[in-house]
Amino acid sequence: MSDGQSKPLAPPQTAAPQSCVFGAASDQPRGPIRPPIRTPSASATREAPPRRKAAPRKRSKETPHPWHRAVTRSAKAARKRWGPLDRETAERMARTYRAVIIPRGTPGSRPDEETLRAAEMFKTGMEAYFANPKSRPMREYKHSLWQRIYRDVIPNYVHLDKLDRQDRTSKLRRNVTRLLCRRGVKFPLPIWTRAKRKALIG
Repeated sequence: MSDGQSKPLAPPQTAAPQSCVFGAASDQPRGPIRPPIRTPSASATREAPPRRKAAPRKRSKETPHPWHRAVTRSAKAARKRWGPLDRETAERMARTYRAVIIPRGTPGSRPDEETLRAAEMFKTGMEAYFANPKSRPMREYKHSLWQRIYRDVIPNYVHLDKLDRQDRTSKLRRNVTRLLCRRGVKFPLPIWTRAKRKALIG
């Protein structure tokens, strides 16, 4: 080019943004963000109140009875002889010891003549019914059986007042039931009742 001709001007160079420069630090911090450090408040800096100690166990001021040492020795001897006992066996031993050491109560009064006769008649009548259970329904048969027992056992039953009759009959049935339970009398279920129950249960 000649000296008289001017050189073309180059376009102005603009600086690259800071974020695009290779290796330049970005505005966002690198690595995981850490939570801000919190200074302990005044309530947290207070000292915790001292823990209360458990109250000592109260010991009985009464002197142990003379039998206390004998009972404890017996229990230790049982554990030494039969080894460590489970809870069920220990409870059974305690119940046996209780039944032996506590005296039994006086036996109750013997049943009167009316109760004995009524219990014998009821037992005989029910045994006859279970020999042939399909003859009559049980409820109907028991009602007729008790009516026959009332007339034979209770004196002057027909001429009693209504309230007196109810009182005497209820007491007689209760005494007969208790007497038969004490004697262990059990009546078997009739055949049709067992079959019906088995069919219902499946």
